[in-house]
Amino acid sequence: MYQETNIQYAPRNGHRDSLAGDVQAEAWSGWRGLTPILRYANFYDGGPDEGFGPRYIQDFQVLFVRAGRGVAEIDGRRIEFSAGDLLFYGPNRCHKVVSGPDGPLRLIGLHFLFCEDDLGRLDLSAGWASPRPFSFEFRPPRCPLSPPPAAYATPGVSSPARQACEALVISYLAAPSGRPLEKRGLLLQLIENWYEVMLRERRQAPLAVPHRRAVEEAERLLLSSLDHPPALEELGRGANLSADYFNRLFKRQTGYTVRGFVTEQRLLNARRLLIEGKLNVTEVARSVGYDDPYHFSRRFVRRFGIAPSTFRKDQRMI
Repeated sequence: MYQETNIQYAPRNGHRDSLAGDVQAEAWSGWRGLTPILRYANFYDGGPDEGFGPRYIQDFQVLFVRAGRGVAEIDGRRIEFSAGDLLFYGPNRCHKVVSGPDGPLRLIGLHFLFCEDDLGRLDLSAGWASPRPFSFEFRPPRCPLSPPPAAYATPGVSSPARQACEALVISYLAAPSGRPLEKRGLLLQLIENWYEVMLRERRQAPLAVPHRRAVEEAERLLLSSLDHPPALEELGRGANLSADYFNRLFKRQTGYTVRGFVTEQRLLNARRLLIEGKLNVTEVARSVGYDDPYHFSRRFVRRFGIAPSTFRKDQRMI
């Protein structure tokens, strides 16, 4: 049984304070008790020294750091985080997040319950965030996984985990109250990838701090200029590394090559714009860096299995 009071704080990788739960190299039990339900999801983009909180939410929350760095305060504990990190905390935990002074912060936020039956415990009339703790009927929402998920993980080396987070936000934006089976499947995929990442962390040494920071800076540069991104050779020179070696480090940290990362982020941005419905397909293609709308369409179909024009039409009908 998940016990919120058992979350512990410990040094991670020897260079900063972070949240850490007990990670054991054994299969999780409790899978049959999972009926996860997504309650809210968003992409958060904040400028230097911007953030949110302190606040409380009724759900479990995952924050995946797409780019940038910052500081979280969870129940009075300070946790520094950067691109590729994943923060996890349970319901009724006071939390505050602030981006660093040196650049923007891009997050994926997921609010969810591990068990759909726990939905009845929530006060839905109170909204999803409050400056004060919530009161639950009987007991707070639970997590049947044992041992519980680590409160702090680094899924940047796992592209499926990252993709599941991104897909959950897109699914929520497209249909906040619909597609429950799609959302449940993506949450289960995320939880499984999350567990695989925790095991991988036990076996694989993290990148050296200078290399990690070079990759984080490259992510920041790429995300800020997706229409005309810097070349791989330029990124490598900035880190005093060869292009090939930097590309390997980038993939180890993010799960993507530099080129693959740019393509993925362009297509994710395009899907967000198509959901918003303010631009036609040609305008969307150009806004994300594709001068040729036909090339953009082929890329979009290859990634999402549907033509962008059809996808846009379906979203407008919804």
